[in-house]
Amino acid sequence: MVKHQLDERKRVAELMCKENPDPINEVKYHRRILTINALLALCQKREPPRRQKPDRTLATKAEGDPPKPPSFPVTCARTQCIFCFWNRQESYDVRLRHFATVYKARDHVELHLKHYKPHDQISCTDPGCQKDAIVLDGHMDFKSHAAREHDYNIFNTRFP
Repeated sequence: MVKHQLDERKRVAELMCKENPDPINEVKYHRRILTINALLALCQKREPPRRQKPDRTLATKAEGDPPKPPSFPVTCARTQCIFCFWNRQESYDVRLRHFATVYKARDHVELHLKHYKPHDQISCTDPGCQKDAIVLDGHMDFKSHAAREHDYNIFNTRFP
């Protein structure tokens, strides 16, 4: 025996699963209207949110311990933007964002590079390179520097 929690769901199940022996078209038409109205009522109904399990580790946490800030990674992953990653003015969410694929990360980096003309001077965003005042000559020089020095080779058409 199936037990439905919502009356609307029960009504839809009754209308859809129950056989209709009436051969008259008008009765079938009326039944279709009832089914559609029942489906609409079900779609408009909101189920109460499911209870989530309480956090059982809450009692084991020490009350005096301050939360530790997450450590920032040393290198930029290939699914991250090298410009955003080293931009300290951005929030951690933006800086640590991982794109779904390397191709999407490359497209995002290309948006940053559009702010520069193809042969403009571009400063490397890495703090170590900024300390050494490394300035690169254009898009291609920046891309080869990122691949060579930072193991950030996302600009190839094929990836290993």
